[in-house]
Amino acid sequence: MNDILLYGANGYTAQIIIGLARERGVDLILAGRNPAAISALADASGNPHRVFALDDPTEVQAGLSGIH
Repeated sequence: MNDILLYGANGYTAQIIIGLARERGVDLILAGRNPAAISALADASGNPHRVFALDDPTEVQAGLSGIH
């Protein structure tokens, strides 16, 4: 399975990408720094999500776990 992680998923351009992915049957994992925003977006769209910042390499590595 090839998972696609969309970081910054609560941004304007990401909203367009989420809609296009849904239309095409592409599964996304939504990600970003803001736990409340990402969780709400994931709940509304039915996508799984991850929350992590980009300033800690260990946290980034954990956030990208399983993404190829």
